[in-house]
Amino acid sequence: MKKDRMLRALVALQAVCMIVLSVVVTNHFAPFLRTKGPNGGGQAVVGIIGEHSITERELLAELRSRYGEAMLRTMMLHEAAKLEAEKYGIKVTPEELAAELNRIIEGYSSEDEYYEQMKEQLGLSREDVQEDAHYRLLLERIATREIQVSESQIDDYIEEHASEFEGETELRLRWILTSSYAQAEEIRRKLEDGEDFGDLAAIYSIDAFTSSNGGDLGIIEEDDPFVEAALLDAARGLAVGETTGPVETEGGYALIRLDERRVHDGLIGDALRQEVRRMVALEMARPLQEVEDQLLKEYHAWPEILSTP
Repeated sequence: MKKDRMLRALVALQAVCMIVLSVVVTNHFAPFLRTKGPNGGGQAVVGIIGEHSITERELLAELRSRYGEAMLRTMMLHEAAKLEAEKYGIKVTPEELAAELNRIIEGYSSEDEYYEQMKEQLGLSREDVQEDAHYRLLLERIATREIQVSESQIDDYIEEHASEFEGETELRLRWILTSSYAQAEEIRRKLEDGEDFGDLAAIYSIDAFTSSNGGDLGIIEEDDPFVEAALLDAARGLAVGETTGPVETEGGYALIRLDERRVHDGLIGDALRQEVRRMVALEMARPLQEVEDQLLKEYHAWPEILSTP
């Protein structure tokens, strides 16, 4: 749930970064493309397609129309949060920021992989992600500043949500799905002869969504309720790099390969109680968007951008 909130925040941050990047490109790299307008108006041309020229003014107008309000709101919110934090002596320490980033990164095999994914999928740099995580922590502290959470509330929450804090295992799987047991057996023999799993998936798998990328099913939780039990049961007993099958599934007969196993430890002790205290406080607090709207009012934001769709 926490990761979903962070993902939504990162998607919003992506829009801001798109504008900043476009402005940087326009101001620093576009001079190589700039020409005078046909009527001598001096409008800089930043792109040409066919016989149509796109001017710097048109580009910036489009960016402002699409993303300007979101960017302006984000800039004002970051400044308002800093003012509120200074007013009440609220701080986020480097250690707290590092712990939050570790929680976010936990679902990835490494820190580098996480930041590479953020760069490839959302266009966000390491600094963008860290800045947004810092802001979200600061906003949470502001929202929960006056909220007191008792030890009994923490105990009750842990008891009611025990499964949320248990460790979990994730599996990175590949499969080759066939329409018949006989064909799956034939492919299994090819694998035993040393042929490449990904190449065979591209040739024989009837799953159009994964055949082109070597049968990669991605990262799956070991007890994912949306994945067939037969597939998970077969995968649990595999060593990394091992293949099993044919396994009968709803869509046919599958050969399954385990590429990676990730084991995540659950929270215990003080770390568990600290995280639960935070979660309970946030449940008791006003929604964070309401807190943001109040900050904009309190510090007389102009124009009055109070919320986003």
